Amino acid sequence: MLNVNNMLNLKCKIKTIRHLLIITTILALISTLIFTSFTGCSSKSEKSSYTTESSSQSAGANYNRVNNIAAEYELADMAQYTGTKNKEDIRKIIKTGEIAIEVKDVKSAYSKVTEILKDVKGEEFSKYFTVSGEYKRMELVLKIPPKNLELFEQKLTDYVGEGKIKRSQIRSQDITSQYYDYVARLESYTASRDQLRELMKKAETVEDTLKIHSELTRIQAEIDSLQGQINMWDKLVEMSTITLYIDEESNPMKATKTVEWQFNSPQEIWTTMKNGFITVVNGLYSVIVWILILIVSLSPVLAIAAVVIYVIRYSKKKGKESNKSNIKDER
Repeated sequence: MLNVNNMLNLKCKIKTIRHLLIITTILALISTLIFTSFTGCSSKSEKSSYTTESSSQSAGANYNRVNNIAAEYELADMAQYTGTKNKEDIRKIIKTGEIAIEVKDVKSAYSKVTEILKDVKGEEFSKYFTVSGEYKRMELVLKIPPKNLELFEQKLTDYVGEGKIKRSQIRSQDITSQYYDYVARLESYTASRDQLRELMKKAETVEDTLKIHSELTRIQAEIDSLQGQINMWDKLVEMSTITLYIDEESNPMKATKTVEWQFNSPQEIWTTMKNGFITVVNGLYSVIVWILILIVSLSPVLAIAAVVIYVIRYSKKKGKESNKSNIKDER
């Protein structure tokens, strides 16, 4: 039994070895065929690569150049867009306002305000001083950088006290959209002006020259108007305009006047009486003179009026006499 089993095992091993040999032979043949075909193709591809490389280099160079130009254009366009966007992000705001304070002495307060202006890098634009009896007021128009407005108000409040700030109002006007619209129009008109100047150099007839000159004059007027408005806005944005009213506190003691007894000397009394008499005589003399002047001026009119009145009375008298005589004759 053992011999039979050993024989069977030996046959199985022999079959297995045969199968492995067959598989190994087949794999060797396949690998040989693949290797030979690969070497043949590689030699052909090396030859064709040299032929296509020269043609692809020029195409690749052109392609790269186009890509570079497109990239540069895209970057430039992006930069232009970004610059415009960043430029419009800068807000243009005009700030104006009024502040009214009450102080004990206007002149001292004015000196202090001048010092505060220097601290906040502001300047005085105009000044008006009003005196009416015991009432005094100073009106100042100030130019202050917008970023220093709060500092100016704080320093002013520290000087006069919070209770002495009678009014404080600051207004803001956003002109960003309108400002950059004017800037765009200015750039457009400037470009048109430059083009017309070039056309002026190439004009061949007098008629063309006159037409171009007329259009240039119109466009230059638009440019000057836009530039003037932009310059004015720049100044208003750069420096806020604040009107400061400085009122002096009312002092009851100043309004009360002390009345004292006054006695005039005999000489002063005589002088006063004499001056009064002379004034009355001069007045009467003036009245008489004016009456005479009036009579002389109206004498022609009075003479004519007298003649007319005489004629009317005379005619009435004659009429009555004639009526009486007629009555007697009838009787």
